[in-house]
Amino acid sequence: MKRGMRKTAAACCIALLLLSGCGKTAGNVNSDTADSSAVTEQSDSEESAASQSDTDDIDSMFTDRDKEVGYDEEKCVAITLSDDGSSCDNTSVAIDGQTITITEEGTYLLSGSLSNGSVVVATDENVKVRLIFNGVVINNDSSAAIYVQSADKVFITLAPDSENMLSNGGTYEAVDDNNIDSVIFSKSDLTLNGSGSLTVTAKAGHGIVSKDDLVITGGTYAITAASQGLSGKDSIRILDGDFTIASGKDALHSENEDNAEKGFVYIAGGNFNLTASGDGISASGNMTLLDGMYTMTTGGGSENGKDHQEGGPGGSGGPGGMDNPGEDMMTSGERPKENRGEMSDNDQMTPPSDNSQNGTSSDNSESADNRPTAPSDDQQPSGQMMEQPDRSDEETETEETTSTKGIKAKGNLIISGGTYTINAADDGIHSNSNITINDGTLAIASGDDGVHADGQVIVNDGTIAISESYEGIEGNEKILIVGGQITLTSSDDGFNGDTIEISGGHTEIDAEGDGIDANGILTVSGGETYVSGPTGDGNGALDYETDAVITGGILVAAGSSGMAVNFGNNSTQGSVLVNMDRQEAGTDIVLTDALGTELINWQASKKYTSVVISCPGIAQGESYTLKAGTSKTTVTMDSLIYGTGNTMGR
Repeated sequence: MKRGMRKTAAACCIALLLLSGCGKTAGNVNSDTADSSAVTEQSDSEESAASQSDTDDIDSMFTDRDKEVGYDEEKCVAITLSDDGSSCDNTSVAIDGQTITITEEGTYLLSGSLSNGSVVVATDENVKVRLIFNGVVINNDSSAAIYVQSADKVFITLAPDSENMLSNGGTYEAVDDNNIDSVIFSKSDLTLNGSGSLTVTAKAGHGIVSKDDLVITGGTYAITAASQGLSGKDSIRILDGDFTIASGKDALHSENEDNAEKGFVYIAGGNFNLTASGDGISASGNMTLLDGMYTMTTGGGSENGKDHQEGGPGGSGGPGGMDNPGEDMMTSGERPKENRGEMSDNDQMTPPSDNSQNGTSSDNSESADNRPTAPSDDQQPSGQMMEQPDRSDEETETEETTSTKGIKAKGNLIISGGTYTINAADDGIHSNSNITINDGTLAIASGDDGVHADGQVIVNDGTIAISESYEGIEGNEKILIVGGQITLTSSDDGFNGDTIEISGGHTEIDAEGDGIDANGILTVSGGETYVSGPTGDGNGALDYETDAVITGGILVAAGSSGMAVNFGNNSTQGSVLVNMDRQEAGTDIVLTDALGTELINWQASKKYTSVVISCPGIAQGESYTLKAGTSKTTVTMDSLIYGTGNTMGR
């Protein structure tokens, strides 16, 4: 962004008195309002608002002028576009064939068409220009249809009920020292608003580009682009609008590798129908999604996801894999823990010993100084601050690899509302840092992970349905489930993280790898968690490296017996692990106490030979009966944990 000149109120008043109207003279940038004094007050209020500590996030992202759509046609500079000779009676507009150049501050009303032309804004870098589109059709065979060469900020307003169309011819020729490779190309801050429609067709390059901030507060947009649909170097900020975008790369893209506080995406609402060969929405910085309706397909969808065949147990060359085929051959693979054996469906079970525990250990102004900045980490709606982790080379996209994720941020990604239907060849939702989901309805089909963070994944609320994934939710550092409704299906692990903490919510996991895989500690203190799978003995419904502790909530996990484990002795809530002959999917799993009171009644979605149950009603010294399909087992809780290790059960 460029540094603008701040004007005092007195200077503004003098300037306004000198202006006679924008029909004949330019320079009346605020003539789109009826009262010139009101304009001065608005400008002052925007500057003061940015300095208020209690200014809402959304107000800091969009200025009043970003949202202003009214204008007085009689006070605007009228420009009529025509191949036979464009016309304008204002000296601030230069016409050279089919090139229209605006050189002064003001509000300009455009109509008409050019078959091979352009509108160029070339003003001082401290002024603002407003363009009103009222039936504008421009094609340019070799450059941008709209080119903002220099200005502080340009506003494009789509007049009510207007239909506007911009396009290029598929090639670009340099007209200055810039690579002008989009249909709308702005070197300055750019805002689009209004209630009309704009169709953008980029046979080459991008649809709409701002080399500073790209702000959209309203309008209907149909964009077809060979490369990116919308691109803002410093940011993309959308308040509202209707967007249909088909792009050869990312549909929405913000990238500024020189400034970590920029390159962010902030969306407060809107309707988005995105079909992208690259990512749906991509940011090199943070991303905040407050609301909106999103339907996106990236990389052709989940069916184009990468092949995840791996060696080791459960995969090619391991138990239950290609070299050891069985009824429930697994497609996922994972290196086994050292002390875990395997068990066939008919192996004789042996009772647990007391010491056989496995896996436990005892201004809203337009001035440069007050312009909005990227949402900081401490602005998260949940109120939780998170440090950004080191970004591993493994998870960072390379230039040679086309990223085909649904929603991707290199910084922190916050979703606080909205409805999302994502069909992605790669991760559905991805962050190289942290992901926080505070609310929203998400339906995800992914060719890789449903939700992936190199740092933490935190779910505070919302509805998340992952119908297809390799790993459902992966947080390399931590997965924290505080609330929400989660259902997921994975060909490998359901949850995978270093630390996994479940304190609330309702979660249902259907996994072919580990149901819940903690590479460190698993902690359950609340919520309801149900796990179906795996069916092969190379993985377990529960898997942890260091310890698993349950202190509250409900957890039922039905899977294979070969690597079945229970919670550890540090738990304060009772837990039962029972192995059995193979039971069919959909059969009742019922736990009752000695009085016949039903504590758990649930059906697994996969076949199973092992069940882990923990709920508040399980107490030490009491007896319980577990009926699972055709199997019936009565256990006495000599301790809080019944059944441990991978060969346990009675």
